[in-house]
This record gives sequence, C-alpha cells and structure tokens, in this order.
Amino acid sequence: MRIMIAAAIFCIFMTGCASKAPQADVAGLQTLIEARTGKHVQWNQGAVLDHNAAQAVNKLLEHEMSVDEAVQVALLNNPSIQSFFEELGIAQADVVQAGLFRNPVFSAKARFPDGPPSSTNTEFSVTQDFLDVFLRPVRQKLAIAQYEQAKLQVANRVLDLSNQVQQVYYRLQGQMQIVRMRQMQVEVSQAAAEMAGRQYIAGNINDLDLANEQAAFHQSRLELAQDQIQIEQLRAELTSLMGLWGQQINWKIMPDLAQLPSQELSTEDIEKIAVANRLDLAAAKQQMQIVSDALNLAHKGIISEVQLGIDTERDTDGTNVTGPSIELPLPIFDRRQAQIQKLEAQMKQSRHIVDSLAIGIRSEVRATAGNLAAKRQIVQYYFRHVIPLRAQIVALTLEQYNAMITGVYDLLTAKQMEFAAKKNYLEALRDYWILRSQLERTLGGARLVTNGAIK
Repeated sequence: MRIMIAAAIFCIFMTGCASKAPQADVAGLQTLIEARTGKHVQWNQGAVLDHNAAQAVNKLLEHEMSVDEAVQVALLNNPSIQSFFEELGIAQADVVQAGLFRNPVFSAKARFPDGPPSSTNTEFSVTQDFLDVFLRPVRQKLAIAQYEQAKLQVANRVLDLSNQVQQVYYRLQGQMQIVRMRQMQVEVSQAAAEMAGRQYIAGNINDLDLANEQAAFHQSRLELAQDQIQIEQLRAELTSLMGLWGQQINWKIMPDLAQLPSQELSTEDIEKIAVANRLDLAAAKQQMQIVSDALNLAHKGIISEVQLGIDTERDTDGTNVTGPSIELPLPIFDRRQAQIQKLEAQMKQSRHIVDSLAIGIRSEVRATAGNLAAKRQIVQYYFRHVIPLRAQIVALTLEQYNAMITGVYDLLTAKQMEFAAKKNYLEALRDYWILRSQLERTLGGARLVTNGAIK
C-alpha cells in the first residue's frame, strides 16, 4: 500500500509541474501594433490602466480630432478590440494546456466470492501515460506556434479596424466640405430663381424660363439634403467604429481635408516592403509551421500512448500481490498512416496558400500605388488648371456683367460651373486620402510620412 501512495504522490507532483498559467504576451502585441500604427492599444482587465485609457479617450473628444486621433480613440474604446485580445487569452490557455501532463488514472475493483473463504477480493491501481512525458515538448511547441499565429491574426484585425476608421474619417471630412460648397450653390440657385420670378412678373421671361430656374433651385436643395443625410450616416458609422455612445457622440473632426503632400510617394522596393510587413502573410507562414510541428508529432511513433502504473491486489485468502503494469494499444490496424497523409496534404496546401497570398499582395500593392499616383495627378490638375480657370471665367463674366455686355444668368451659370469643378476637386482629394490609407494597409500598416517615405 505504501508503494501505491508513493506512486500517487509522484503522479500528482508531475501533473502539477506546469499548472501555473503564464500571462499572455500583451506587451509583445502592443509593440507589434504600435510599430505599424503609432497608436497605443489597451487590454482592459479592470486595472488602473483601464481608467487611464478612458480618460485619454475623453480628452481626445474635447477638441476637433485629426484622423490619427480618431484612430487612437477607436483602438482604446472599440469593444471589438477587447474581443480580439480575448482571442489571445484563449490561445494562451491552449499553451498552458499543452504544458500539462495528463492526469493519472486510479482504478479500484471489489469482487465478492460466492463461497468460502469469504474475504472480499480487492484490487487497486494507479497508471500514468508514460509517453506523454516525451511528447509534451513537441506538444508545447505546436501550441506556442498556434499562439504566435493568433497574435499575428489579432494584430492584423486591429490594423483592419484602424484602416476602416481612416477611410470613414476621410469620407466624412470630404462630405462636410462638399455640403458647405452645396450650401453656397443653393444660395446661388435661390438668387437665380428669385431673379427669374421678378423678371417673369415684369414680362421679361416666359413660363419655360421661369420653370427651368425654379427646377434648378429645387434640385440643388434636394442634392444638399441628400449630402446632409450622407453626413449623418458617416457620423453614425464613425461613432460605431470609435465605440462611442451617449454623451460621447457629439464629437468633432477637422473640417477640411489636408492638401496633397509636397512630394510624390517613392515606390522603390514597395513590393518587398509589403511582403515583409504583411501580417496576414506572416500568419499564413505560421500556419505552415503549425502543420510542420503537427506532422513531426505524428511521426514520433505509431503508438499513441503507453500506460505505466502500479497494481496491487488482495486475494480472498488475505495475500497481497503488488507489481508494475503496462497498457498500450497494438498498432495492427491504425498506424497513423491516414493522419500523416492528411497532414502532408495540409502542408502542401499551406505552401500554396502562402505563395498565392504573396503573389496577390504584390499585385495589390502595385495596383494601389498606381491608382494613388493617378489620383494625385487628377487632384493636381484640378488645383492647377481647372479651378483657376473656372475662377477666372467667373471674374471675367462678372466684368462683362458690370459692363452690361452679358446677363445675370450667364454669371450665375459660370458660378455654378465653378461649384461643380470644386466639387469634383474635393471628391478627387477625398479619394486620394482614402487610397493613401489603403496603400498603408496594403503595405502591412507601414506608415507613409508627408515626404512620401515609408516607415
């Protein structure tokens, strides 16, 4: 019986060696995200840092937020970020589980004879999977690889959220400028309609001319209303992305889109930068490592477990029989050949996925960089040629109107054409900044500084 107790104590000691759960590598994830976004993320766990994060959010909401500040609010306040972090906690729990030994198995039997001697036959045993001791390092390596993949996937999802905030911010910012321009356009249309009404009363224009001016005025009001509705929709979308509600929804952003950076973006080695920085590609490569570790574990042997233990039996005549025991499956039918074949196929599949993703990333970054360069040229063309010419046309038409060479409707038409050119310019500038944020995301979160360089 003393042997049984000693064996049980040994098994309990072995299974308790890895019972303490290490903390998840939050600092490593924060460093990974901050290196790409320049922003801080916080895993809220009821600590003082949670209160500090909430205070930082409230402070940012006190003034007109830049795009970077809106992203920072989202990373500190969006509940989705916290759900991403919990995925890291789940993966960390799997690492802990992989480091634990299997529990020993205690067995007890009692047999009652139907004749003398009448003593009860009892049997006790404690067994432990001996092979588990040797497979534990490989199992831990596999779990750690899965944890590293989870960390890359979490960081990638954070970057996705950051990019969503940037794009909605630029859309809202551009729409706000367009609405201000629309309001001036409505004022011009209203003046034209009122002028037409006075001329109609005086008998200077007919019913058709009056109807045309009134229709143009009402159409401009409808377009303004539609643009204002879009602002409310974009505000609601950005509010949701930043995780704001209640009194926090009265936030403000910078009213105007930034002008183009002074220098063009350098596309030198841009594909290499994307391939080196993309976290989804890194996660796919990590999946290859996971499958490789699983395949290595499968090749360790055709025997899945070896149960070693101590067994003691008290016979009906009072004698005790104690000795070692061993239990293992016989690899007659299942020698893991199907499992190994499956893992080998998954290994090939993961290689193809990595190759396909790398090719897609290269194509995506080339296309996005090309679109960005083209959009920059369009914005510059509007700014350097179309807008100045439209302003000149308005000025010249005003001179002719003052000289009574042309009519008021020609002046109003020239002003409307100037508004249309400015609207097209604002839309092109908005699309430029959206494409720029897309390129940053395509590069794996690498930030594009104002001189066109890549960090």
